[in-house]
Amino acid sequence: MLKYEEKLHFDKRYKQLQEATIGTQLLSLLWGIVCYVLLFSFLFWLKGKIPDFYAWASTSKGHTILGIQFHTVDTVYFLLGLLMMSYGTLRLAEITRENHKANDKTNSKPIHLLTNGYYADVRHPMYGTFIFMFTSLAFSVHSALGLVSVILIIAAQYINAHLEETRTLLPLFKGNYLQYKKKTPAMLLTKWQIILLSSLIIITLAGFIKFI
Repeated sequence: MLKYEEKLHFDKRYKQLQEATIGTQLLSLLWGIVCYVLLFSFLFWLKGKIPDFYAWASTSKGHTILGIQFHTVDTVYFLLGLLMMSYGTLRLAEITRENHKANDKTNSKPIHLLTNGYYADVRHPMYGTFIFMFTSLAFSVHSALGLVSVILIIAAQYINAHLEETRTLLPLFKGNYLQYKKKTPAMLLTKWQIILLSSLIIITLAGFIKFI
């Protein structure tokens, strides 16, 4: 969690995040939407340049938006990814506020263990949020490469969380963290989040049946 905050420079915007006003929430949401649209546009352009397999490619009718040829399935996955990115952006800002309440302001290291709020549901909600944000883009192009990326992203975040627990949190909080692990067994994702991502993977896999 801490290394992501440092790389994304959340400290510079801490006061705005801490205020949690409607304005800052809207700005966070707008930031997520703009980033998603720009990255989706790049991936959609790249989609026509590299060889790949695409789920449900032959099951939808084509239509044109702003001179760009889309299929119905493209629009569905775009909107799905947009919802996931919007959810992740707002959630990320809220989790960041929770993190800063527990950090030493001089060195950004945790001074007490977070067990409430988002941390009452999973032990590493920020990593789980990054899964939603990153996979929203990977799912948006509904391709074989995108699906592989989703699986790799999920695996990488679980590895990050495990390393953070063993190298940082357990040495810092010792027995308290072991009790927290027993009380909160979920590491990154809640049950409904796991069901959602699993369903998306299964549905996308089903779209490749024609290639088997």
